[in-house]
Amino acid sequence: MRTALALALSLLAFPAMARTLTMAVAVETTSLDPHFHNVQFNHSVDDHIFDALTYQGKDGEVIPWLAESYRMIDSVTWEFTLRPGVKFHDGTPLDPDDVAFTFARVPTVQGPSSYNHFIEAVSGYERIDDRRFRLKTKEIEPFLPFNLTGVVILSRKTHAGATTADFNSGKAAIGTGPYKLVKFARGERLVLERNPDWWGPKQPWDEVLMRPIANDASRLSALLAGEVDLTDRMAPDDLDRIRGDAKLTLVSSRAHQVIYMFPDSVHASLPLTFDKQGHPLGRNPTKDIRVREAISLAINRDAITRAIMNDAGSPADQMVAPGAIGRDETLQPLPYDPVRAKALLAEAGYKDGWKWTMVSPANMYQNDAKIAQALAQMLTRVGIETSLDTFTPVAFYPKINAREYPIFMTGYLTSSSVTVLGTLVLSKSLGGSKGQLNRMDYSNPALDRAFLAGISQLDPVQRARDLAEAMHQTVADRAVIPVIFTAYNWAMRKDRVTYTPNVLGFTQAFYATPVGGL
Repeated sequence: MRTALALALSLLAFPAMARTLTMAVAVETTSLDPHFHNVQFNHSVDDHIFDALTYQGKDGEVIPWLAESYRMIDSVTWEFTLRPGVKFHDGTPLDPDDVAFTFARVPTVQGPSSYNHFIEAVSGYERIDDRRFRLKTKEIEPFLPFNLTGVVILSRKTHAGATTADFNSGKAAIGTGPYKLVKFARGERLVLERNPDWWGPKQPWDEVLMRPIANDASRLSALLAGEVDLTDRMAPDDLDRIRGDAKLTLVSSRAHQVIYMFPDSVHASLPLTFDKQGHPLGRNPTKDIRVREAISLAINRDAITRAIMNDAGSPADQMVAPGAIGRDETLQPLPYDPVRAKALLAEAGYKDGWKWTMVSPANMYQNDAKIAQALAQMLTRVGIETSLDTFTPVAFYPKINAREYPIFMTGYLTSSSVTVLGTLVLSKSLGGSKGQLNRMDYSNPALDRAFLAGISQLDPVQRARDLAEAMHQTVADRAVIPVIFTAYNWAMRKDRVTYTPNVLGFTQAFYATPVGGL
């Protein structure tokens, strides 16, 4: 654990000389309230300003962060020791009671997606002294250190009563992180300055500018013109051009992000679903496992990876990528067989197919709209005539939360099946935050049993078996339909900066190193 921490901190330690780093990002943060919207691009920004008790390093490993150390006292008790001398940007000292305050705040924040599942297992807090505290869990919770990477700690003094609007205005955007907020001009830029009192190694950049540029060509143009030093999410079609430019450097990382489809296989009827004559379809075809299997068989994952992603990714066989916790390594690649897909649709009583509309985000994930268009075409070829609606992230989430479409495509980023299965497909009837992103109300008792057994198992071998079984149930029932695992690509000016890639796809200043004492 300490070796991993030393390695991670070494990535954050740089020479004394430093200036301005300008980064172009494909997706802008939706809020500076770190408990408002639980998505990858928000975490990427939040980590500059705030710190969590634990942290995921460049390979997804969990390491101590604000918590200098932690240990399990008994099956339902964890003890944490905070780092000494940590202060918030306004000079307020970090105190164990700030942890209790933060955990109490998280469930009260009303946003597009909650952070509550990260801390739901915690049932009690006990202060021991000025640095140590204990957390009680409702049940055995071996994944608590992993879960705590998702919740940054706020100050009970500074943030008492702070609203999401207070964070977005900058008034409450005060953390313990390596950078302080200077300005947030939505749609234009986010400006940060180095925090000289950060508990970690000195950062190299006096100032960090993050410019949101959604268009792939515009981001590359800004890089070529020297307007930015670094840009993320390079379009697959541009990778060869970047590799061939002597002034640029390209770095890539395998990703723990899956692109998937989620059909409504539960409700009796579907919105925006019609027979070929345009009449509302009187029943829900995806309630039949043969239909869900046909949808999966219609997808040519190799073609999407090759033609749309330029091999910047790989076909998905399940909901977590290689290297993540809780994979079922016995699962075979998901086959492509459009002939079999048509036969299954006919067996299920849908020889003529039907017409419906799928929804996906645009510019939230690399080539997301292009992937969704390819999926629509593939489904149409087997008889499921599929139209596509795309929306920006701010409009997309309300659409799927309200279940306005019969099927949607989106992505999920995680290094553990505990997160993706626990929020996405676990039965909502289990209560709490379980299934909180289960937007189609899917339920599978066998999946639930395996998952609950796994998360309460202290034996790591048996825990891995149980979680693999839960993943197996998810894939076998085609609860959700994995499409591809994406890869992350960053390009930079070779004479200005180098960048350390990471599996979470975060574009962060502390992974950027000045070249030649810039």
